[in-house]
Amino acid sequence: MNGVIFQAWLEQHLAPTLVDGDIVIMDNLPAHKVAGVRAIIEKTGASLLYLPPYALPATLFARSQSHRDDVRQAQGLAPQGQRKNRR
Repeated sequence: MNGVIFQAWLEQHLAPTLVDGDIVIMDNLPAHKVAGVRAIIEKTGASLLYLPPYALPATLFARSQSHRDDVRQAQGLAPQGQRKNRR
């Protein structure tokens, strides 16, 4: 999807359903940030908020690896980093 298509969808489909006080929350897709998007939403009386940029915290990633290794060990399998090479 590009900005032109998104703006057309916004004007034709979403904007007509918005009322004063509605809040539209968007992610950081480049098409959501083209000029005019905010104006289309705000002229309906709604507000636009963007989600903060997403980055997987390193600790969460490390915990998920640790949990995966615990599960593999409980199943009698070697943890991911300790598997023997297969040929």
